[in-house]
Amino acid sequence: MQPFLLLFGELNLKSIIKFHPSVDIGYTIMLFDISGTNISDSSNTQHGFNLNFGIAYDIFKNIFAQVQDNVPDIKFNTNINILKIGLGYRL
Repeated sequence: MQPFLLLFGELNLKSIIKFHPSVDIGYTIMLFDISGTNISDSSNTQHGFNLNFGIAYDIFKNIFAQVQDNVPDIKFNTNINILKIGLGYRL
């Protein structure tokens, strides 16, 4: 899955200083190559808008952990859901 366009927004709330909820909207292009199988269409391209919800937690001043749930709007499988977990560094 390759994001093509992404708009990102993060909230900094005074009531929850270390947590930062976020929302992203983007347009993703997915390229598939399933050669070596018995499926007649061995390559396929899907694309569509996706919506991400996430939350970041400040571990230290510049280091944070983030969890993100991605729900792509794609035509071939409406049951896809991607969970992203990672660490980041803020400048």
